[in-house]
Amino acid sequence: EMVLRAEKRMEVNDPLAYSHVAVCYRSGRFGRQVDDLKALELFHRAAELGVHEAFVDIGSYYDQGTIVNKDPEKFFAFLAIAAMKGNLCARHHLGLFEDGRGYTDIAFPHWRLS
Repeated sequence: EMVLRAEKRMEVNDPLAYSHVAVCYRSGRFGRQVDDLKALELFHRAAELGVHEAFVDIGSYYDQGTIVNKDPEKFFAFLAIAAMKGNLCARHHLGLFEDGRGYTDIAFPHWRLS
């Protein structure tokens, strides 16, 4: 019933509803079959409507390379957008990404902010 209410809220462009339903499709919870393509579509809409966590979710698809081609630069770009919008988890992961590329001096400011 909770997902049905969220789907109803999507009709009026509720950004958190898009994100919530996307998570349901991604995880296969609350009666939804796993459908990563649908989840990615819904995460994009949530991001367009201002949900900064959705940028992290979109980026994770590029990190995993399951339904889109693995692309570390796109992963980084989506994390950067989320971080600029205030997502602390994304900021931390940007630090990990930069540290992994050997840029520890760039990583530390990300970690301090997270």
